[in-house]
Amino acid sequence: MHLYLSQDEFDYWNSFFLEYCRDRGVTVDHLDLEAVSQSEPKEMFDFVIQIPSFLPWKDEL
Repeated sequence: MHLYLSQDEFDYWNSFFLEYCRDRGVTVDHLDLEAVSQSEPKEMFDFVIQIPSFLPWKDEL
């Protein structure tokens, strides 16, 4: 099965994992994403990626 991510969805994945690698954690505990199958019939898939080591949100001054 081949899945398609929109540019926005890909950007969410990308920034999420870049932040996770850079900061050794992220400010949210999960990422919700949608993908569409490339084969007929087109189907929508939802993914939730949970991260156990999320960083608490820090308010900026």
